[in-house]
Formats: sequence, C-alpha cells, structure tokens
Amino acid sequence: MCRTDSLRFVTLAVALLLLAGCAVDRGAVVIGSSAPQPPYHEVKKGGPPPWAPAHGRNARQHEYRYYPSSYVYFEASRGLYFYFADGHWQAGISLPVGIHLDIDEYVSLELATEYPYEHFVEHRQAYPPGKHKEKKKKKH
Repeated sequence: MCRTDSLRFVTLAVALLLLAGCAVDRGAVVIGSSAPQPPYHEVKKGGPPPWAPAHGRNARQHEYRYYPSSYVYFEASRGLYFYFADGHWQAGISLPVGIHLDIDEYVSLELATEYPYEHFVEHRQAYPPGKHKEKKKKKH
C-alpha cells in the first residue's frame, strides 16, 4: 500500500469514529408553542402486540426515575439522564445548566425500552408536577 492510500485510510477511519459518537437522540420532533414542552414521540409500529410476552431484547426491563417537574428521566444502571433541550430529546451523564431536579419528587418506572421518552405523553398526563413526592412504580 502506498503512502497516499494509507493517508486516505487513516483519514476515513478518523472521520467514521468522529461521526459514530455524534448521534444521541432518536428522531426528534420540534413543536412551536410559547412554553417549551417536550414533543409527542411516536412509537414505531410493527412487532408483537403490546400485550404479548416479551422475548429476547424486548424482555429487558429498564428502571428509570422520572422527575415530573423537570421532564427528566434517569437510569442509574447506565448513569444516563434523558432530558428535553434545544427542541429535542437528549441523553447525557449530566444535566445541562438550567435543568434542575427536585430530588424528592420522582416516580419509579420500569419500562421495556432504552428510550423512556417514548412514553412521555402518557407520563406527563399520569404524573403532573408537584403531586408525586412519594415513590411509585409502574410497569409498561
């Protein structure tokens, strides 16, 4: 392999590595309202019906803490926060400046998804801010 080919290969490999670490959210939807609220996230269709027993990857349950006052989910096993900012859902190991949690107000959730915000509309309706100082558990 000549030097030019080696340089192209290294450049391509570095570019692919950089691009691989960029995508965090899954298909954000931006809505235009006066108060910024996380959008409705449509769950993809297909697969077994919701009432069917889960097998394989779908059988894995994830435990989250949902903080209704901040619209934030936290999964301790991965150390990840899921939050709505800049018009879409994001994930990170810490929260950005401006998002604060009331650590006494959360709901414990068990979900069969790696993306808890897929159920956000349901959670926002079921757990309005200021009403859940006690710890509850709900399965989806």
